[in-house]
Amino acid sequence: MPDAPPLPPPGLSETRFGLVYYEPDLHTLFEVVDLRRKSGELWGELTVRCNLEGVRGQLDGNRLRQGNFNFSSMTTRQSWAKALASQVPDALNKLLDWGNLMEMVCQEVLDHERTGAIHGGEIVGRRAPSGGRPWAAYPILPHGDTATLFARGGAGKTGLVATMAFGMALGRSLIPGIRVDRPYRTAILDWETNQETAEDLWGTIAETNHVAVPKGVWYEPMDQPLERSLPKIANVLDRHKADLVIIDSVMMAMISSAEGAGDPADGITRVYQSLRKLGTWGLLIDHVTGGDMTSRKVAMKAYGSIFKMNLARHAIVLHIGNRVGETSQAYLLCPKSNVGRDRWAMGGTLVRNDDELRWAFSDMDYDLYDGLTAARDGDEPTSQEMPDEEFATPRQADRYINALFDAAPAGLTVNVIQHSVGAPSGAYVRKTMNRLQRDGLVTAVDQIGSREKLWVLTQTGIDFKLARQPE
Repeated sequence: MPDAPPLPPPGLSETRFGLVYYEPDLHTLFEVVDLRRKSGELWGELTVRCNLEGVRGQLDGNRLRQGNFNFSSMTTRQSWAKALASQVPDALNKLLDWGNLMEMVCQEVLDHERTGAIHGGEIVGRRAPSGGRPWAAYPILPHGDTATLFARGGAGKTGLVATMAFGMALGRSLIPGIRVDRPYRTAILDWETNQETAEDLWGTIAETNHVAVPKGVWYEPMDQPLERSLPKIANVLDRHKADLVIIDSVMMAMISSAEGAGDPADGITRVYQSLRKLGTWGLLIDHVTGGDMTSRKVAMKAYGSIFKMNLARHAIVLHIGNRVGETSQAYLLCPKSNVGRDRWAMGGTLVRNDDELRWAFSDMDYDLYDGLTAARDGDEPTSQEMPDEEFATPRQADRYINALFDAAPAGLTVNVIQHSVGAPSGAYVRKTMNRLQRDGLVTAVDQIGSREKLWVLTQTGIDFKLARQPE
């Protein structure tokens, strides 16, 4: 049998996720979790255990009573004292004196909540070790601090973080451009998918890199907000001996207004408070707003309150650009950092199919960030513009060449092409046609008697179209 957990010191003390009051002479324990203020009163979940000989809990073992408890209410204290006395042999009730005991516990909890525990110390100017700030995964996740990664849905956030965590469990990076110097044990708290999906993803990463899945990563499916799950998560962290957590995703982990959150900033504030209560750190995965989902601009704002960006010590944006076949352009941008180099970007690639998941990034380049960014109206540069693609997508090429092929050899003007393919503007058509001209698929000639260019197919463009016709 596993060893019994050690008993706390006498009186009131803190646990990782709450408080505990222990009366050693009476072998009685009061466990308090989920403390919260409601209409000026202090509420929490209270569990009472007693190990005195002759006491048998009606629930299980030594547990006498458990439930939601109002520590500020005299009536609640008295009703619990009577209920507890009814569960204990009469000979022991005089010894226990539940009324006085409940009163003492409630006063201790109220005093603690009012003044708080002191964990700090006097500042003496002790310097950090030389060699720069330690990183768990440079330049995405600083060691000991919580970072946020956000992107559009389907961009690959979970896949990128899983590949990063896989390398952290190995103690070496699997992603060029991201550095891992030592092993880390990670607990993934997942509100988004399920363990079957996670197993398949990790199997794909293992097969892509020709390595076995390492030990050191715990997957925990979540069905309650983070703040409501502190005891469960603390047990997971202790059992796994986890160095950090990955939260996928923040929107699901936040407590809603219906469950007690106040303004929009309150939910994310409680997430950070919960991580501090647990004594852990890690990477938060988040989404972007609906408007950013349909825009070509790089989304530089996480969904919801601006406090998400304000509270983040380190914020990273993932953006997936143009795709050809199974390879997509991938960008990582850092719009804000309190722990490293601010405002940088990394360009790279993502290869993704049923049997392979591979990421690669180049070195940090401020010029690349500058090229990706374009301020909105106003003072705050929160929206980022993608650079022109290096090539037209196959789908774009097919649509435009189909229109020209049907008109060959006469060719078409930009205005006719725009209406034929349903393009948003003439400028959009010219940009695409310039890419196709660079690729040798079309050419532009001056139309006699007009300033408008006439676009015609080259022989290569005709071959391109014919090669894509169904048999």
